[in-house]
Amino acid sequence: YTTLFRSTLGHVTITIEPPVRVETLRLLNGHNRWYNDRAVRGYRVELYAGGSVARAIDGEFATFEEQPTWVEHPVGLERVEQIRFNVRSHHRIGAALAEIEWR
Repeated sequence: YTTLFRSTLGHVTITIEPPVRVETLRLLNGHNRWYNDRAVRGYRVELYAGGSVARAIDGEFATFEEQPTWVEHPVGLERVEQIRFNVRSHHRIGAALAEIEWR
């Protein structure tokens, strides 16, 4: 599904119970297929283990794409209990994120 943030920054928080090992984090940018008017540009992903941020990953979807492709970030953390995706900037009128996946 797509989470939309209209003209504002926002975040998505995922709680993982029980905690898991995260080797790789994959992100798929979103877009509004009817109007092509929104997508995430800059972001920070925070991975929590033991109640605090164990790793922060800064990234950017530099261009707006009508057919977004997956972006992968190596992680290699044990006992990840929460993932927080923070929107720092967006393309066009707002942000849209299609999927977050971990392995």
